[in-house]
Amino acid sequence: MIKPFLLLRFCIPALVVAVVAHAQSAKKNPTSKLYVADTVGETRIDTGLEIDDLTKKSVYNAEGTVIETKPKSNASIVLSNGTGIYFDVSTQVKIRTFEQESFRPNRSDIEDEPSLSRTHLYIDHGVIGVSTSKLVAGSVTEYDTSLATATIRGRQAVVVAEDNLTIISMIQGEATVQAGPLERPRQVKSHQQIIIRPGKPGEANIVEIRS
Repeated sequence: MIKPFLLLRFCIPALVVAVVAHAQSAKKNPTSKLYVADTVGETRIDTGLEIDDLTKKSVYNAEGTVIETKPKSNASIVLSNGTGIYFDVSTQVKIRTFEQESFRPNRSDIEDEPSLSRTHLYIDHGVIGVSTSKLVAGSVTEYDTSLATATIRGRQAVVVAEDNLTIISMIQGEATVQAGPLERPRQVKSHQQIIIRPGKPGEANIVEIRS
């Protein structure tokens, strides 16, 4: 089983680069964008119009894009609201929604989210590490897998998505997780993880929360 703290150790350097990229690019007030902070190996982005190889410092409209890393490959991006995302090997994620209000281009408080935003990602398969700015009141961050929907209120999280397994680990912050339509919402606190496996046909998914 993947250890989230071990993964986060590799995520942090990439996410630090992402925050720097965000600080440098904020001067142009680029809302609802994504910036490629780093990429290793074979990584691609599908914009809906074309499929490109990911390259460092490239910029895209975030909403509707699909990012994929192949085996022995990884990537890190930053959204224009200051959220850094690390994509581990063999990972595919779709940014279903990313909407952000405009913000002042001469901001210096890069630890805080620059403006209200709404983020909705679907992790088809693989592993991502997430590091957010301090979110503005009213901002919504949602991460979905085939087994769960997680509304995350926190600074650091790791999401694992496999065919028959979802693991959401909260390193810092909290999340509300709905593990399928038959399950009640569960609260996952800092230093906890929720493990979700499919239930029998017609039954709720199997859920475990542990430190």
